[in-house]
Amino acid sequence: MQLNPRLFRARWWLLAVIVFLQLIVLVFSPSEKTLGTGIKPVYLHVSFTWTGMLLLTGTALLGLVVLFSGNLMVSDRQRLLYQSALVFYLVGFLVSMYASWLNWGGIPWQEPKIQSAINVIVAASGAWYLREFIKPVRLKGLAGMIPFMFISMSRSSPRMVLHPDNPVNSSPLGIRTTFLVMFVLAISLAVWFLWVRLGKELEK
Repeated sequence: MQLNPRLFRARWWLLAVIVFLQLIVLVFSPSEKTLGTGIKPVYLHVSFTWTGMLLLTGTALLGLVVLFSGNLMVSDRQRLLYQSALVFYLVGFLVSMYASWLNWGGIPWQEPKIQSAINVIVAASGAWYLREFIKPVRLKGLAGMIPFMFISMSRSSPRMVLHPDNPVNSSPLGIRTTFLVMFVLAISLAVWFLWVRLGKELEK
């Protein structure tokens, strides 16, 4: 069954609602005893980074399907998900750079968390271009799995220097709730973005 591209028209009012809710949550979000209001960009950083990681996980799962099936349509959907994952993960990283500068007075490049994020971005970008240039569909699926492999390896990186070990679960309930709400809103933003991109793909 062919999908109707009209169903995927951009609902700009919905985008405005999501962004408005994000701003409202950030304005009224609780401060943290050490960082104070400096935690506000951290809320945004974590929500976008988690969403990017979630999308990269989905990209890897679709890549597994493509690897074993060679399905061209699934490969196209993997490309769409991959593109969105790169955008969200990169935005999350850039916001983390601002949060580092705001809270620590600079960017601690020696921080294992930052080094791991850079490795993921470099690997994901390289794998993206590799995926664009190679022809075999199954290899495209395999290339899309590379970023998830780097994320998995980064979990075994050394302990943090300045970055807290588990900033979400060790925080008070209000802060944990804010992280969760921002994550849900970031996922909603990703769904909107994917919905619009799918519509544009169907119109081609």
